[in-house]
Amino acid sequence: MQQELWLRAKSQVIASLKAVCAMRAAASHPPPPPYELELKSALSSSDGSSLRPTHLRTRVTNGTLSNSHGFPQGHNRENADKPSTGESPRNLNNPVKASRSHQELHRELLMAHRKGLAVCCKPELQMVLERRKKEQTQREEGEQCRSPLEQVLLQRQQKQQEVTKEKEQEEKIRHEIQLLEFIRVRQNLRKVHSALHKNTTS
Repeated sequence: MQQELWLRAKSQVIASLKAVCAMRAAASHPPPPPYELELKSALSSSDGSSLRPTHLRTRVTNGTLSNSHGFPQGHNRENADKPSTGESPRNLNNPVKASRSHQELHRELLMAHRKGLAVCCKPELQMVLERRKKEQTQREEGEQCRSPLEQVLLQRQQKQQEVTKEKEQEEKIRHEIQLLEFIRVRQNLRKVHSALHKNTTS
């Protein structure tokens, strides 16, 4: 039971760590802006750009795609002053996954899953309380459903059990008395034997 609780705690820790890793991955890999995709398509089809109208022609400046008014597509005038860098943030190593304790925990969970050890969903105290409640309800239902004959038989059985217990106790007391008497007689015999031995030696 302690092992199941330990495995449950481990699974909760790993689930929380996975959520944190997913959030960090989403933050470190933002989706590419739409103007970069248009830039790539414009570079790939540079020959067909001359056939477009003048008000739709775009020009490449500092690695960004801009229209005839000089503002990047998909941006307003407020964002025009901000420098746009095409460098994506570098991927940082996750210290949680690189830690030795995380790797050992992951290995233990994999071994437990292969062995078929199910992680306990409920705490041990709650399971014990539910079991006791279930036994009590079954006992009460059984007492309510008993017929008068079954009740009489149950009472006789209880009386018989009490009588047998009393007999066993009486036999135990009698055996102890006999044992004490045997010990007392043996001690008397030793005293007599030692006295006779002294008389013969003298």
